[in-house]
Amino acid sequence: MKSIKVIILGLMIAGFTSSCSTTLPLQATNNSIASKTGVSSNTCLLSTRYYNPASGGTMPSSLRMISNGLCFNGNYGIREAAEDAGISQVATVDLKVTNYVLWLKWELVVTGE
Repeated sequence: MKSIKVIILGLMIAGFTSSCSTTLPLQATNNSIASKTGVSSNTCLLSTRYYNPASGGTMPSSLRMISNGLCFNGNYGIREAAEDAGISQVATVDLKVTNYVLWLKWELVVTGE
């Protein structure tokens, strides 16, 4: 009986710490691809719906409810990723979503000059 409880506990821990990651191309322009790469990331608790960061705008507060989830980065977007790397002309934007059991991590990867 004790070994069954240990197995169940081990499976629960493995389930809560596992993840699945997907990277999607979000946007491409005619600008040349350079060596500069910027990343903007956001973590959302209990999020189940897609949040489209392509608008490039900023959220008004650093703790904001988005798509029935709780997100923590108010400046998440293409603009933040480009400014982080000093990119003035964006070439490509990729969206990487890592799904943990209780939270999602959204990352925008921006390349350009």
